[in-house]
Amino acid sequence: GDDSLTETILDEFNHVLHQAVARRLEGCLPAPEDRQSSMGEKSVGVLFSGGVDSMVMAATIDSVLRQQESQNRDKIDSLFTPVDLINVSFDESVQFESPDRKSSIHGYLELERIAARNSI
Repeated sequence: GDDSLTETILDEFNHVLHQAVARRLEGCLPAPEDRQSSMGEKSVGVLFSGGVDSMVMAATIDSVLRQQESQNRDKIDSLFTPVDLINVSFDESVQFESPDRKSSIHGYLELERIAARNSI
């Protein structure tokens, strides 16, 4: 029925999104054998507003990194690439009270809750 078709479409979209993110991360991450040295330590940054698009990207990046790390566990004992959420607010008078900042904080808390690792 319609539910099965919707699920199939969502699964395919999720697969394509993960592939696209994985391709873009390829040049950003050190090779597994280089991650043990301080030269190999890197993080991935996401401009983060707390909106749907930045939430989806942050969660997808985290998922792709987890998958890559689990595939390389046999090469290195400890792989970990954090996802840095970057939020910019220009209204100094309200500090953490601007709508964008509030949205990003709520988004961060939601991602922290659903992330499979303490990586965000």
